[in-house]
Amino acid sequence: YFVTLRLAGAIPRSGADRIRRLTEELREAKDKDSLALQRKIFSEMEEWLHKCSSVQHLVHSTVATMVMEAIEHRERDEVWRVSEYVVMPNHLHMFVTLSRESLSDTLRAFKKWTGHKVSGLIDLGGKRFWQREWLDHWSRSPEEDEKIRGYIRQNPVKAGLVEEWRE
Repeated sequence: YFVTLRLAGAIPRSGADRIRRLTEELREAKDKDSLALQRKIFSEMEEWLHKCSSVQHLVHSTVATMVMEAIEHRERDEVWRVSEYVVMPNHLHMFVTLSRESLSDTLRAFKKWTGHKVSGLIDLGGKRFWQREWLDHWSRSPEEDEKIRGYIRQNPVKAGLVEEWRE
């Protein structure tokens, strides 16, 4: 699965409302229209996330390190196998293969644990850390796998955070 988790409040209400409307359209779309809508939803979400400067808890090295350690801990515990991930200022992209539980159960547990842990690292002012929902896409081919890995690697470049993905 290609998964995107975002911080609560990272997309303003107007953007979230637009994405929600597009998601409703997606539920009613015919098969031929659904891929184009999925791409549009993802593109709009990424655009909002890259523009957001108000909610960027993941720029704190202690928070980013905790999230990375949580990802890697779950890999060692064989909850998932992560072939690529990137921690951005207000969101996280992962390309994972699950080992046992459902995607929903796995992500809820990850978000709950990291959300609880972050409250000891920074002051969230009583607000949630992660947005309740997430975006996921099931890869269906080795070619698509490579596109996803490339997208994840290039995300910090596209957002203007680094010049080359290895940074």
